[in-house]
Amino acid sequence: MKKCKQQGCGVVNDNHAIYCRACGHPLGRRLNWPVILLAVVTIAALAFAGLYAEKLMQMRLMEQGITQTSHQATNQVRALQQEVDSLRVQCLVLDSQKTAAAHRLADFQAMVGKYYPLIIDSIKIANVNYMHEVIDGFGARLVSERTQYLQPQLHYRGIMHGEVEFTVRWFTPEHGWFKSGAPRLSHTQRVSAYIYEEQKTVNLIGLGNSTPGFWSAGRYKIEIWYGKVLLASQEFSIM
Repeated sequence: MKKCKQQGCGVVNDNHAIYCRACGHPLGRRLNWPVILLAVVTIAALAFAGLYAEKLMQMRLMEQGITQTSHQATNQVRALQQEVDSLRVQCLVLDSQKTAAAHRLADFQAMVGKYYPLIIDSIKIANVNYMHEVIDGFGARLVSERTQYLQPQLHYRGIMHGEVEFTVRWFTPEHGWFKSGAPRLSHTQRVSAYIYEEQKTVNLIGLGNSTPGFWSAGRYKIEIWYGKVLLASQEFSIM
């Protein structure tokens, strides 16, 4: 309980009372609200200023990091651009070299093609009828009693493309088709065919007769010539 200290009063008041209920005398010191409010505002301002300074420092550090990252990215872009420019120059040089090599190859092919238009890897023989229908396939076993036309097939790699005239020479053994004796040149054909500048096969015109059994049993040989150049030869048997 608070007791009023005013002379001649002495009334006991409630602890929460600020003024004496009898005489109205203040029971304690007055609160200075403006000062308190100013102190609160000052503290709040200081706290805000500190927070603002901290945020400002963070923003400056972030800005510095962004600036540094931007410089690094710019340097990387410049380095990549230089590399791209260098590769572009190399590509131009390679294209120029490729074009020059293509011209040289074309000149070489034109020169070689006059004497050697293709490379023959192998020759296979098939037995066909006059309608070019296969009786015994290319590379299959040839039986004398079924033979009609023997058709050569060339597996080749072309050096040039275009129409080529071949000379096909057939050689027969002692049991040959034309007449007995030592193996000799039996027949020569002039055959034209179109070839390509790639790996291909081409069938030439066959040689023989539509009567089955035209070819006798024995060992034979075929040669493919281009002008005075022997391109390939192949021996084969008829059973």
